[in-house]
Parts: sequence; C-alpha cells; structure tokens
Amino acid sequence: MTWQNNRVSWLEVVDGEVVQRIWFYRNYKKRGREVTKYVECVRKTTGDKHIIWRNGYWGGGFGNGFYPVYEQKEVVHWYYGYENACFSEREWNVWKEEREDLFDRCIPVLNLDVLSETRFKYCAYPCNCDLIRWLRVYDADNSIEFFGKCGLYPFPSFVNLAKKDRRFCRFLRDNAADVDLYGPQAAIYAYKNGVDVVEARRICVRKARIDRDVRDYIPNARETCIDRNRLYEYLEKTKAKNGKNAGFYSLLVSYNDYLRAIKGLGLDLRDTKNIYPADFWRMHDLRVDEYKALKAKQDSEKRKKLYDDFAEKALELKPLEWAADGFVIIIPNDISDLIREGGVLNHCVGKMGYELKVIKGQSIIAFVRKAEAPDAPLVTLEYRIDLGKLAQCYGRSDTVPSEDIRALAETWAKRVKKQLKESKNDGKRNRTETKQRVGTPIAR
Repeated sequence: MTWQNNRVSWLEVVDGEVVQRIWFYRNYKKRGREVTKYVECVRKTTGDKHIIWRNGYWGGGFGNGFYPVYEQKEVVHWYYGYENACFSEREWNVWKEEREDLFDRCIPVLNLDVLSETRFKYCAYPCNCDLIRWLRVYDADNSIEFFGKCGLYPFPSFVNLAKKDRRFCRFLRDNAADVDLYGPQAAIYAYKNGVDVVEARRICVRKARIDRDVRDYIPNARETCIDRNRLYEYLEKTKAKNGKNAGFYSLLVSYNDYLRAIKGLGLDLRDTKNIYPADFWRMHDLRVDEYKALKAKQDSEKRKKLYDDFAEKALELKPLEWAADGFVIIIPNDISDLIREGGVLNHCVGKMGYELKVIKGQSIIAFVRKAEAPDAPLVTLEYRIDLGKLAQCYGRSDTVPSEDIRALAETWAKRVKKQLKESKNDGKRNRTETKQRVGTPIAR
C-alpha cells in the first residue's frame, strides 16, 4: 500500500463574507485500486464558530465525485502536523464544529485574486501566514497593511512600537528580509541598540542560553548577589585562564558544589568576594573540604546520639532474652552488634535502618546462637511490636533456618508478646494507682 498527503485551498465569497475552503486528502493505492480519503474544512472571517469540517470517502476513478460510503468498518486516525481527523464510519459527511488549531492554517491559496473584489483588497496579505487570521486582524486594524507590503507578520510588539515610532517602520522596511528570518525579538533589539539584525539574533540567543544555563545549574540565585550575566562572564574567564581541561557545563557543576559548600558553612551569600573568588579553583577545593569536615563532625555527633539511644533501648529489652534446647536468644547491646551480624550472615541487618526501628519501639532485633558458641552468628530475628508477631527469621544470605530453630523462634515470639502485654498492663495499673493516690482527699 502506498499513499501521499495533499492539500488544496481556495476562497469563496458567500453572502458578502470571505470563506476559505480547505481540502486535506490522502491518495491510497492498494491492490491496484485508487482510493482517496478526504477532510473538508470551511473557515470564516466572522462569527464565534470559525471552522467546521467533515470527513468523506472517494472510491476512485474520474467523474464519480466525492460521496460518503459506509464500507470501512475500522477506525483510522490520521496524524500529520496540526491535523487530527478521525475517519470513523459514524462521522461520514457530517459537518462538525471544531477548534481552529486542528488544521494546518498556512496552506497557500490558489485564488487570492478573489480578495480584490472584497473589502480586503488593500490588506496586502504576505502569503506566508494564516490568511483568515490576517483578515480578522486587518478588520480590527487597517495599519497592518504596511507589514503585509514588507512581507512581515504583524506581531503585537511590532504594531505597538510602529504606532509610537515612525523610524521603526523605516527600519522594518529596510531590513524586512532579516527581520522575517530572525523574528521580532532580534529585530527590536537591533533597532534599540543600533546593531545589525543578524548580530542582534546572536546576542539574543546567547543571552537566552546564559539565562537557561544559570537557571538550570545554579541554585538559590535569588538568595545571593549573583547577577546572571556577570556570573556567565566570570565562569568564562575562569575557564579561559585555568589550565584545567573542563568544559563550561563541568565548570558550572563545580561552581554549584562551591556554592553549596559556602552556604553550608554559613558564609555571607551576598558578599561578592564569596560569590566571585579571585582564584576559583583554590577556593573551591578549600571550601568544599571545610564543608566535608563540618558535615563529618555533624554526622559523628548525630551518630553518637543514635548509638546512645540504641544502647538505652537495648537495656530495656534485656529481660526478653531466653535460652532453651541448647540455643540462646540474645538482645544486641550496640549498633555495632547489628553491623557485625549483618556482615557475617550477609543480610541487611545493620544497614537498612533496623536500628531506627528498635529506637522508635517498632521492632525488636534478636540473635539466635548456640549455647556453646554464643558469639558465633547463626540466625537473626525481627519481632514487630506493632503487629504482635515474628516478622523475619533468616540465617546466612537470607536462608530459612531449620525447623527446630523456627519453632524456637515462634515460642520466643509468643513469650515476648505476653511479656510486653503484661508490662503494658503493669504500667497502666501503676498509673491508675498513682492517680487514685494523688486524688484521694486528706482525712481531717
């Protein structure tokens, strides 16, 4: 099967109104038979509903004309540019109101001479944009005729500046080709700064790249004295005068690390000496090392508190230790015991946050050892306090232990549940007795 897309557009005058008719059609050749599917679109210059369309089907051959047929049962979606027409059976030959952006609106018109017989004969359509939209804008403001004669689209920024400054009109006329090629931003910049449009385009692209690079790679720019243009120039000079073979984006990453370091060290982010150091690489290495040392100290202090909290919690859980049938179940005294257990048995205890679960009272970690070798890791247990049951019982490399050890672990879990419940009830009873004792009035 071979196919091709084609577009045809022409103008008509209906009741004094200019109407654009567009035909999008696809030619199929399947098994030697010519087949054409089409979408017909009608666009108007006035009214709220500017576009209506319908689907059609042509069986091929000359003289048959376009007519709807209902032989095709499947639904075929056509995606091409702005076109999104659904050739489904229920939509044949039915006119539908649709959004205007579903169709390519810049199709060349075959009979533009029709405009010479309407009120749009002086609109100076430039033939490189949407005709219907041009006519609507011309209805609202006849001054866009000037832009049409120059072959330019009447961007709002162009129209507003041209009404205030007639010299800008002469500038557009003299540089129409470059303006049409490089767009309104470069044109306005060139006019205001007295440079060539091509050079203005290069400057605008470079400025946009600077803004994008700084916005994407440099964090917290609003909290500092960073000026984007100055920072870009600073990094370019740093890259040029240093012998390090680093690209601009690698330099941006290094500056990002430096900025994070001086922020973590609490230095003034509004001091230009900190933001733009004279020797960037030396200050980068110095500040990053200082920040790493500070973080190591803070982590050490945090870790020390974690070790102390775990040891305190382990002391509370010591009554849950138990011995039976030649095995002992012990409670680890320290986080280092968890790390050693996980390292010897090659599982996740000691490196997956189990110490935090113990400290928060969510879990109890216990070790199963042989009575004659209490220091040799064998099996690790996790009892979930919130669930009230044994959650994990694994040996080396997360293997399931023997049946006698599993039975021992289940028995221990039941004992733990009972002890925790009794301890909780004792606590409630003690609180109740204390409350009653405090609340009893003194006899007189």
